[in-house]
Amino acid sequence: MTYLQSEALTPAAYLARHQRFTLEVQRGDHQHAAYVANPGRMHELLLPGVTVHLAPRPLRKLPWEALALSWHARWPGDRPRAVYLCTPQINTLAAALLQADLVPALAGYHIERAEVPLGHARYDFLLRNDRGHRRLLEVKSVTLVEEGLAMFPDATTARGLRHIAGLSQAELPATLWFIAQGPAQHFLPDLHNDLAFARALDAARGDLDIIACALNPTLDAGRLHFATPPRWLHCPWERLHPGLDDRGLYLLHLDVATPQGIALATQGHRVLAPGHYIYVGCAQHQLSATMAKDLRQRQHLRSPIDALRQHAQRARAFAIRGITDACALARDLATLGTTRLDLGPEPCPCGGHLFWAGPDDPVPTAPYQRLLTQWRHQRCFAP
Repeated sequence: MTYLQSEALTPAAYLARHQRFTLEVQRGDHQHAAYVANPGRMHELLLPGVTVHLAPRPLRKLPWEALALSWHARWPGDRPRAVYLCTPQINTLAAALLQADLVPALAGYHIERAEVPLGHARYDFLLRNDRGHRRLLEVKSVTLVEEGLAMFPDATTARGLRHIAGLSQAELPATLWFIAQGPAQHFLPDLHNDLAFARALDAARGDLDIIACALNPTLDAGRLHFATPPRWLHCPWERLHPGLDDRGLYLLHLDVATPQGIALATQGHRVLAPGHYIYVGCAQHQLSATMAKDLRQRQHLRSPIDALRQHAQRARAFAIRGITDACALARDLATLGTTRLDLGPEPCPCGGHLFWAGPDDPVPTAPYQRLLTQWRHQRCFAP
């Protein structure tokens, strides 16, 4: 049985994502802008070599919509996979699974109404069973699946926080359902990308039902299919708790456009080449505040990182919560073709935590995303 099937799709090569809902793709000799109905960052999905599958959008400003992605392998050990990108259509999939009675936690319920306004939010479904009992249902689409672990969200979500608060306080019983795509066995909220959402979801476990499943969409004859029953995922909440106290590692990215001279206490004046710099930081507590401090330009420069930040045109930080072995992360980062820099004054047996990654941004590359997802999905939640 097919629970959701796309229209016939046209393949194209992914090039870039310049805006939140716009991808740049290439079909043959022509480049196009394509609409994508997915607000997630999808850094680990939108990589060189990935195929975008397009549907036509006649009479629209952007004549194509990116409905799906597929690839054979993004990095060594990866497997072929397809992902459906259109977030609103995941509700259609959820409705089909409910109608087929494939959701044990909601057995006997049917959809009474969709798009239910309540308070300051709107929820996906109002359900009703044969005994007249009603239940609110909110569905979340999960595309971030790596190392057997599905996580949501992959970017901060104020809307998701409102949904948790509203469902927890609603007079009706409520269910929050996460539908993941890919080879997942477990589900957890993504505390690396949104600590507030992870804390709120953990605290709401006594007030609402949280369920998660995974499906593997397949491409056949140019169409994307969901044709296999869902696999219900375990939520190992106990593995989440070490990271909820806001400690861990972070990768600070500083992008410098021109050669810069900085004064170092131990090395005097030194000129640094333009390019992308990465610093491996660690915070035993208040990781969020530590990252925010390093992202700001400061008047009083207390470290070489502060001095380098003064000259950076862009600064970004990626958290890895729940683990504090900065030297191990630095050793892994050194394998990506980066150059380790010794700027002192704090000596470290591993050789230092600051790297020059070259003139090109390493973030939208497969090796960098593989490292980040392995640390976030595997090392941080190892039994």
